Amino acid sequence: SVGWTWNAGTSTVSNTDGDVTSQVRVNQTAGISIVGFTPTSTNQAIGHGLNVVPSMVIYKNRAGYHWRVYHASIGTSKSLFLNLNDAAAADNDRVTAITSSTFTVGSIAANDDHIAYCFAPREGFSAVGSYIGNQNTDGTFVPLTFKPAFVMLKHTQTNGYDWAINDAARNTNNPASNGLFPSSTAAEDSSRHVDLLSNGFKLRNSSPIYNQSGIVYAYLAFAENPFQTNGGIAR
Repeated sequence: SVGWTWNAGTSTVSNTDGDVTSQVRVNQTAGISIVGFTPTSTNQAIGHGLNVVPSMVIYKNRAGYHWRVYHASIGTSKSLFLNLNDAAAADNDRVTAITSSTFTVGSIAANDDHIAYCFAPREGFSAVGSYIGNQNTDGTFVPLTFKPAFVMLKHTQTNGYDWAINDAARNTNNPASNGLFPSSTAAEDSSRHVDLLSNGFKLRNSSPIYNQSGIVYAYLAFAENPFQTNGGIAR
C-alpha cells in the first residue's frame, strides 16, 4: 500500500467569504486548503481561504456522487472526475467561477455536506499545468522549478483513459515506472516509465494514458526537496 500526505495547517476556522460559511483548514504557504461546506442552494460561492486563485479543486458530495475536479487547464466550462476515466466534460455541478477568495459550484445538492481540496501552485514546491503528448518513448518533457516526488496526470480529451500517479517513494531511481490509477481498481503497473528529473519530468512511455500524440494532459506535481529559498515550505 502507499499513501501521500500534505500539511494543510493545524486548525480549522470558519470562513465567511462565500454565500455560506465554510469550515477551512489552510496552509497558505504551501497553497493547500481543505474546505467543508453545506450549500443551501445552487450556484453558491464557497470561501477557500488561500488568498490566491487555486489552480485545482477536487470536491465531492459526502452523501455520494463523483469526485469532481476543476483544473485551470480545462477552465470553468467542464469538469474532470477523479474516480472516472472520462474526458473533461460539460457538467452542471462544475466549478463555474473561481477567485482568490471563493470558488462557485453549480447545481450540486443543497443541504448535503461537501468536501473540497484546493491547490494553488507554489514556486519550488508545487505545480499545476498541462502538456501535449507525442506518443514516443522519447516523450514530452515538462519543465518545473523543482524535482518532482509526485506527479498525477490525466488525458483530458477522450473517454477511457485513467488518471495516473508516479512517485519517487515507490521508485527511488529513474525511470519511475510503477503507475497507480486513482480512477481504476487495477493493480500497480510497472511499465509506465516516467523520468523524475531535477527540473521537471519526462515521459518515457507511449501509453495513451500518459502520452498520446497531440492530446492535452492535465497534471499536479509536488517537489521532492522544496528549495530553501522559498522559505522552507513543508520542511
